[in-house]
Amino acid sequence: MWGTTRQHRDAAEREFLTRKLAKADTERRKLLDAYYAAAIDVVTLKTEQALIATDVRTAEERLAAVDDQLAEWQEILERGMRFATNCATACARASAGTRRRFNQGIFTRIDVRDGKIAAVRYHPPFDLLLSSSEFEYGDLVGRRRSYSNSNDVRQRLEALEPAQEMM
Repeated sequence: MWGTTRQHRDAAEREFLTRKLAKADTERRKLLDAYYAAAIDVVTLKTEQALIATDVRTAEERLAAVDDQLAEWQEILERGMRFATNCATACARASAGTRRRFNQGIFTRIDVRDGKIAAVRYHPPFDLLLSSSEFEYGDLVGRRRSYSNSNDVRQRLEALEPAQEMM
């Protein structure tokens, strides 16, 4: 679940940087208030403003980088979800060799007991998209849609009995 950890870290960093920018804005206002109240001189004002501006620039640059990383992760998840959504149909129409490649690309392991699928393990990012019993896609990509997964995948897999035999 490397991707999940990275995404949570990036989201936490984004939240931290957003708070840091808000704090810098507050510091700027307090600095100006102090100057207008004649509590500090122009030299101190300019020095402090330069320090704040440097901090703001650094935070904005890092925030842009984090947003880019989060956007990349969102795109990966969306592609994975589109693939997973269309996978059962494509797999059902595919030849045995192509189904085998689908299985190898998505699953790390499928346990079959008494002719039924007992457990499924996935490659990333499918592990994140398909492994929990009830999955909130919106938690990861910011949308308000939920997808069920393991049960749907198990049903789809059971419908593709030849694909099971390939594993």
